[in-house]
Formats: sequence, C-alpha cells, structure tokens
Amino acid sequence: MVAPRKLLLLDPEHQLLMEFKTKTEQVIAESQDLLDSVPKIPVEVMTEEHVESARDLLDCLIVIQGQVNELEKTYKHMKNYIFSVITGADLETITSKDATGYLSSRSQFDQKKFKVAHPDLYSQYIKQTAPFLVVKRKA
Repeated sequence: MVAPRKLLLLDPEHQLLMEFKTKTEQVIAESQDLLDSVPKIPVEVMTEEHVESARDLLDCLIVIQGQVNELEKTYKHMKNYIFSVITGADLETITSKDATGYLSSRSQFDQKKFKVAHPDLYSQYIKQTAPFLVVKRKA
C-alpha cells in the first residue's frame, strides 16, 4: 500500500490544488465580511433607498453566483482527485487536520419513474413551496 502523503507529493496537480485551497480560504473570509456588512431591515421601514440598495446587491449576487459556480467546479474536481487517491492507494479513509474522507454509497428514489408509473399517487404528494428569490443574469 502506498502512503497517501507520498502519493500526493509526487502529483504535480497537488501544488495547484493547495494554491487553490489558499485562495478559497481568502474568498470565504471576504464573503463573511461582505455578509456581515449587509444590514437587516425591518419590512415596515422600507424606503426607496432600500430598493436601490437591493438593486446593487442583486448585481453583487450575479458576481457571487459566478464565483460559486467556479468553486463548485473546483470542489467536484478536488473530490474526484481525493476519490482517485483513496481508491488508487487502496485506503478505507483519508484524514486531514479538519476532515475525514471515505467512500460511501446510497439508495435514491426515482421520482421520474414513479411519476410515470403512478401519476395519481404522485400528484397527491406534490406541495407548493414558500416564495423564494430567483436571480437570472441579463443576456
């Protein structure tokens, strides 16, 4: 069995992943600062200034969503990398300072197949959600 550290150190991609880890930690810290600066406003005191601020924040959301998408891509890439290390080194788990990674599987309910096979039953269990904000980038 290959020791995980030696396997990681031999991989040239490891350095890039560690650099990204550092950048990710910086983005998270900056995001928390931004979140802390957004005021909580009671509905009964809404003014036109609040509406303008919300418009500005909407533009910020688009930028943040782009960053989230990039982070999600990198997250998946890192997970795939760790998966290949665990399977390639024949490990059950891999542990770091802050986390433990291991292989797992789960069962999933096939909603689409159930909807086709039992449309009446399916419709009985559909419920309306509470309103939520949808943000779309303008073309």
